[in-house]
Amino acid sequence: SLLLIACIGMNAETVKLNNIYYSLTYPNATVLKDQSSDQTVYSALTEVSIPATVTYDGKTYNVTAIGSSAFYGCNKLTSVRLPASIKSINSSAFKNCTSLVTINLPEGMTSIGSNAFEGCIMTSVTIPSTMTSIGAKAYYGCPVLSSVTWNAVNCSIETGSDAPFYNRSELITSFTFGDQVQKIPAYLCQYMSNLESVVIPASVTYIGASVFSGCSKLKSVNIPDGITYINNSLFYGCKALPSITLPQSITIINSSAFYGCEGLTSITLHEGITSLGSSAFYNSGLTSVTIPSTMTSIGAKAFYGCGALTKVVWNAINCSIETGSDAPFYNRSELITSFTFGDQVQKIPAYLCQYMSNLESVVIPASVTYIGASVFSGCSKLKSVNIPDGITYINNSLFYGCKALPSITLPQSITIINSSAFYGCEGLTSITLHEGITSLGSSAFYNSGLTSVTIPSTMTSIGAKAFYGCGALTKVVWNAINCSVESGSDAPFYNKAEVITSFTFGDQVQKVPGSLCQYMSVESIVIPSTVTSIGTSVFYGCSKLKSVNIPDGITSVSSYLFYGCKALPSITLPQSITRINNSAFNGCEKLTSITLHEGITALESSAFYNSGLTSITIPTSMTSIGTKAFYGCGALKDIVWNAVNCGIESGSDAPFYNRSEVVTSFTFGDQVERIPGYLC
Repeated sequence: SLLLIACIGMNAETVKLNNIYYSLTYPNATVLKDQSSDQTVYSALTEVSIPATVTYDGKTYNVTAIGSSAFYGCNKLTSVRLPASIKSINSSAFKNCTSLVTINLPEGMTSIGSNAFEGCIMTSVTIPSTMTSIGAKAYYGCPVLSSVTWNAVNCSIETGSDAPFYNRSELITSFTFGDQVQKIPAYLCQYMSNLESVVIPASVTYIGASVFSGCSKLKSVNIPDGITYINNSLFYGCKALPSITLPQSITIINSSAFYGCEGLTSITLHEGITSLGSSAFYNSGLTSVTIPSTMTSIGAKAFYGCGALTKVVWNAINCSIETGSDAPFYNRSELITSFTFGDQVQKIPAYLCQYMSNLESVVIPASVTYIGASVFSGCSKLKSVNIPDGITYINNSLFYGCKALPSITLPQSITIINSSAFYGCEGLTSITLHEGITSLGSSAFYNSGLTSVTIPSTMTSIGAKAFYGCGALTKVVWNAINCSVESGSDAPFYNKAEVITSFTFGDQVQKVPGSLCQYMSVESIVIPSTVTSIGTSVFYGCSKLKSVNIPDGITSVSSYLFYGCKALPSITLPQSITRINNSAFNGCEKLTSITLHEGITALESSAFYNSGLTSITIPTSMTSIGTKAFYGCGALKDIVWNAVNCGIESGSDAPFYNRSEVVTSFTFGDQVERIPGYLC
């Protein structure tokens, strides 16, 4: 039968031929959906055979397309035969044909539209080699589709939940690639969780991302030679995959490529591979891995959570990695017991071996010229490690928390030890800081087990809390000629300084930095004649100090220099001293006498506050005495005042205020010209 339905535009006509509606645009015809008013023409169809051509009004048309929704919902349709002329099946063309068992897709076809076969019940499908595009959810929810043959040479598909076989893809147990396929599109086989084996032909030159993602039973698959990289998430969640051979053409393994491959116990990363993407082997089952010399970058968490990984061989000459919790072996790194560096390695990247808490021994080859920060941080059982000659500094936190490390030899090339380098090395009882080392960073030996340390003459700076909390450190030799340190609670030996009983200055020292010996339990100090400067608070809180000298040439007693030196009985001030600064002898309870020689011009505030002086002579040269200079000196009975013209503070800030009542003798010298107010 033939029926003209309408004229569409100037060239398109809709006609009914043999109970099938067509849109005719010479020379092509497209099969249309049921155009009848009650749409009953297609409803009874059980089998359809589309002709290659139709003739209308004396013209022959090639049938090239199945139009959108053409047979949508034809639930009695079981079989469709398509001619070789068909090029495309448009969106939803056979959607919800819930009885459709067979349909052929002829060679020559180029496209399948979105949802084209959604809900159909074919058990197998063959995609022709000529197919170039398949729309979203083309085979979505096909409840019995178990076998796919994919011959498409280069076909694009939608990804993720729009991939052609998404939803019920777990039913597909056979997926065969034809021998002409060149490109496998991303997400093609995702979630085919009952697929066990796939053979990829040698013709394939590209495999897209996530192709086998979620194929949890996949046990056998090959990568053809010529593929240059393993794409993102290619085998994500392939739990059953025991092994895979990477062809020599592979140079890159992208992010999450083998994420969650729990059964993958080994893989050979051959020479030539240059990059591993983030999470490449995250939670995989690897027991050992060898990083090739050609590797130049490893992304975040590449081997994160690999709970069976116990052995690593690292041959990478110069490879960058992520740091901290993004380092490649972070999480379960404590299981790694063997880490071997190859003999060509030049640079060891920061954080590489962090938290490998069961690693006991590491040999760093002579080829290494750089060791990054925190490389062995948290390696709490590390007992043996070497630093090659040529390394110029110990990086930040390099051995942080290496509790079991008993000793280490620093090569002569080392000039700097950076912050927290040996922080928490409780077993490290000794280390030689050789001549040539110039700097210790903050917390360098914080809470370490050192029992003694010698600071070399070349040291020029020591950072905050360098030896903080070293509870076994009893002996210090200080040879630094001119070294700056932090002060107060940031001083190098602060906290546990009280266990230090021996502090020796070398004979080349020129400047003693402030706060250096504060709170130590030393009883005797000899300051060499080479010293020209003594900083503030150097002996602050040294409550057991009984003997100390001030070398000739020192011009002032620095602020707080002997603050709280309760046991100091006496001290000789050299003739070079002209000034005694704030609180210099504050709290020196046993200091009963001191000679303030002619030439001293100033005592600053609280200079002898609460000291044990019994008498004092103020020289003629004194021109100023600060607030409360002799405040609270409860034993001071005898004062000789020779100052010709000296200014003092008044009232409660006067020099002898508080306990002045114990003074029984006050003598003015015969050169005094002015007696300041509030003096007595």
